[in-house]
Parts: sequence; C-alpha cells; structure tokens
Amino acid sequence: MLFRSEGGSAAAKAVMAGQDGFTEEVGKKGDFLAGYVTEKGYGPYKGNKWGVIVLQDAATASAAATELGWFIAGIGLLVALISAAVAAIVAKDVAAPLVEAVDVMEAVGNGDLRRKLNVQGDDEVARMGRALNQMTDRMQSTIRTIREHAMGVGASGQQIDRKSTRLNS
Repeated sequence: MLFRSEGGSAAAKAVMAGQDGFTEEVGKKGDFLAGYVTEKGYGPYKGNKWGVIVLQDAATASAAATELGWFIAGIGLLVALISAAVAAIVAKDVAAPLVEAVDVMEAVGNGDLRRKLNVQGDDEVARMGRALNQMTDRMQSTIRTIREHAMGVGASGQQIDRKSTRLNS
C-alpha cells in the first residue's frame, strides 16, 4: 500500500517525519496495525530517507496473544480446581478427627465416660485426642474412687446406726 505525504495515515506521516514505531489505525476494511521504520543511513552515508510500512489486520496480529491469554486462563483454572480439590481433601483429613473429638466430648458431657477416640499420629489433633482419652480415664477413676468411698461411708453409717440402736435399747 502506498501512502502520500499529504493527509494519509498516521504511519505515513510518521515515516515522512523520519520516525520509527507502530500505530493502530482504522481503515475502510477494519482495524489494522501499522509498523513503520525509516532508513537513516550508516556512518558517513546519510541514506535516501526511505521508509517501510507493514500493515496487518488487527485480529490476525493479536490472535497469538489472544490464544496465549486463553491458554493461561485455562491453566489458571486448572490450577485453581486442583488446589481446591487438594484443599478439600486436606480439610476433610483435618476435620474428621475434630468431628470425632467433638462427638466424644458431647458423650462425656452427657455422662458416657466409656467413649474413647481412636488416636493415630503425633500432630496437635492426635495430642488433643490422647489428652481427651486420658481425661475420661481419670474421670472414670475419680468417680470409681468416690463410689468406693461413698459405699464405705454408707457401711460405716449403718454400723453406727446399729450400735446406736443397741445403746438406746
């Protein structure tokens, strides 16, 4: 495509001014990119002041960038889905022992001291489970001791009552 110096496109005007660069322009057939460069010579040779303008349809010129953008978006979506799946699995593995611990604590709160946690591992949740099991064991032992002492006090009270009855008769 030949441009004249009067009027013409921004690229033609830039070449006539001796500039290099690119512009995005609108023509009769749609948007296009215009890249331009002028010949400036070398050393003592001053050149002929020639210029070259290359035109390309904007959609064609940006197709590779658009394709790359969709590729990056697809990879990003894939990474997000994989991350969400891994997070869900990890959350389930962490939450399951906590849910079991809450169930045992509720049972203990309702008086069932026979419930125990199945503890595996050495992480914080496992340490909490072992502590909960130890707590219920100690509570059972304390209640057993209190019952034994209560039965002893009851037996002693019966003995005192019998002796008191004999003394009064």
